[in-house]
Amino acid sequence: GTAIHRMMECYDFTSEEKPREQLQRMKDEGRITEELSELIQLRKVSRIVKSKLGERMKKAALEGKLYREKPFVMGFTDEELVKAGFLEKAGTSEELTLIQGMIDVFWIEEDGIVLLDYKTDSVEKPQDLKERYGVQLCLYEEALNRRFASSGLRVKEKLIYSFKFGKVIKI
Repeated sequence: GTAIHRMMECYDFTSEEKPREQLQRMKDEGRITEELSELIQLRKVSRIVKSKLGERMKKAALEGKLYREKPFVMGFTDEELVKAGFLEKAGTSEELTLIQGMIDVFWIEEDGIVLLDYKTDSVEKPQDLKERYGVQLCLYEEALNRRFASSGLRVKEKLIYSFKFGKVIKI
């Protein structure tokens, strides 16, 4: 998982180089270790890069609107955590709960923000990923909505890309 995440973090969607060539360049530049590079299944990277999703990411990268590995720390009320599915019921405390995370990738399109999380989990079916990570993506969505509130942009799509299944899962 770490290896593929690192490659996708460094991947140049604007380049005409194939994934194999990009991986070699990443190693040459010291952006990925030899050990990690040996764990990457390039056909899985090629699948996402060549997909419609990859094309959308390329367009965003060309426009300077593709953002990767963005950390955040944000305070949530109990009510917000209940709404996101993180808590079952709100307590009486008015204190904020701080949540931190790392957003794999998001990009801005004309009509909103697309949030994408890469997953390499070995699960039985795509629905398992939705159930396992749906709440996480809702929290990321809220973080991005707050961050871009002044510009009027909101998250329009929450997606998981499963490297195991080679497909996009909508949340």
